[in-house]
Order: sequence, then C-alpha cells, then structure tokens
Amino acid sequence: QAAEAEAEAARREAQEIAQQLKAAELEEASRGCQQAEDAERRRLEAEAAERKRQEAEDAERKRLADEAAKEADRKQKEAEERTCAKLVLARKEAESSLQQSTGLPPRDKVEEPQRALMAALMSKPSVAAKPKKPQGPCDKCDGPHDTDDCPHFKGAREQHRDAWDKYGKEGGDTASSEAQLVLRSAQVVSQPGDGSCLFHSLAHGLRDVTA
Repeated sequence: QAAEAEAEAARREAQEIAQQLKAAELEEASRGCQQAEDAERRRLEAEAAERKRQEAEDAERKRLADEAAKEADRKQKEAEERTCAKLVLARKEAESSLQQSTGLPPRDKVEEPQRALMAALMSKPSVAAKPKKPQGPCDKCDGPHDTDDCPHFKGAREQHRDAWDKYGKEGGDTASSEAQLVLRSAQVVSQPGDGSCLFHSLAHGLRDVTA
C-alpha cells in the first residue's frame, strides 16, 4: 500500500508538472501571438503614416507646380500685353510718320481708303525752297554770289570729295604748313573751287581755253 501511495503521488506530481509545462507553453504561445499582433499593428501604422507622408508630398508638389504654371501664365500674359502695347505704339508712330510724309490718314479713319491713296499719290510733294545766298559762297565756283546766279557754271557742283573739300574756304596749298616748299621757276594760278581742277589745269597748260 505504501508503494502504491508513492506511485500515486509521483503520478500526480508528474501530471501537475505536465500541466504546468502545458500552461507555460500556452502562455508562451499567447505571448508570441500578442507580439506578432503588435508587430503587425506597428507595421500597418507605419505604412499608413508613410502613405500620408507621400500623399502630403504629392499634394505639396502639385500645389507648387500649379503655382509655377500660374506664374508662368501671368508672365506670358504680361509679356504679350507689353508686346501688344509696343506694336500699337509702333503702329501709331508709323501711321503718324506716313501721314506727315504722304498726307495719307490711317485706313480705319477714312471712308474710302482707295480714293485717299490715289489722291495722296497724285499730289505733288512740297519741296522746301532753298534759301538764297546773295553774298555766296556759290556751290559751283565758291564765288561771292548765289548758286543759281553763277555766271561760270550752269550745272550742279560735282559730287565727289575733292569738289567739296575746300568748299567755303580760302584757296591754298593742301600740303602740311610745316613742310618747306622750294620753288625755283613756278607761277601760282588760282582755280575756281568747283572740283574740276584737272580741266582747269589742262586748259591752262594748253592755253586754248580760258581757265
């Protein structure tokens, strides 16, 4: 009977130990499940926070892009307005210049533009009269009389540099005043300042024509 009692006590003790081990295993499993649930919850929270951050960044980028597009549109409109204003001003200046030079008014201010154009084309431009210079100098010979009254030349003064280089000036040597000129046998003959120096020189040398 004593052996049976000991065996029963040992069996009960073993059952208690087995129950304790099973309870410990269950508690460990429950703790592991709780940790897994906590980890999953933290992961989901982190993903949600990342999504919110990404959405906020996307919204900020979109806002900045919209503001940049609006600013670009505003600058483009301002540039177009400035260009239009310049074109309008240039057109007004061109119309004013055209009206002053031709007497032709702007097209939108004339009832019959073609008739106005023909009238402007047929009208003779007014040429300002050249002021008289009774005391000269003459543009043809540099004489002390008006160009239209020149007794020597009927044509206009030739258009080259030598013809106008001494215009309105006293005759003289064109060489430098510092150079020393030695003349042994020479005669100075003055010529008209009309630019035809070669003709007068040849005429004087040939002595067939009065220079």
